[in-house]
Amino acid sequence: MATTYTVSDTESYSEPEVKAVMKNAYEDIIGFANRDIITYTRAKGWIEDIILILNRKCLNFYEIQLHDKNNKWIETIRYDVVLGGFFSTSASGGIDYYKYPDGTKAVFYADINWTHDNAQEVNRVLHEERNWGFGSASIGTAQVERNYVSGNLALQRSLIK
Repeated sequence: MATTYTVSDTESYSEPEVKAVMKNAYEDIIGFANRDIITYTRAKGWIEDIILILNRKCLNFYEIQLHDKNNKWIETIRYDVVLGGFFSTSASGGIDYYKYPDGTKAVFYADINWTHDNAQEVNRVLHEERNWGFGSASIGTAQVERNYVSGNLALQRSLIK
């Protein structure tokens, strides 16, 4: 696992930084479609939603919550937004998609930063135009696995069991 070092305390990031960190997160999500846990259409929608919320700068974290065919929770992969300057990043990968039993389903959850000016508009778009529902974050101890970094933005991937 790569180590990440903070070198500034800026609170902003750019759309190119979003695009750069999403390259690795994109590969993680597509892996679930490759394994047939979600459809490619759903993967595309999740990626578009994450980019929308990140570009509007009101995402705290998002989760891919995994449940077996009986809807029993298996585990969650969480991606926390971390701001500041960073030196290193991790490559995508490290998810064993085949450890999940046949019939596994994935649920997407995003935690919005309601203190941000764009939050209400993003919430409206997600619910009225993107057909979002309501959910809740997973509860448990998160074990950090990887950091996807570009400039002032990092997505810190953790596993919650």
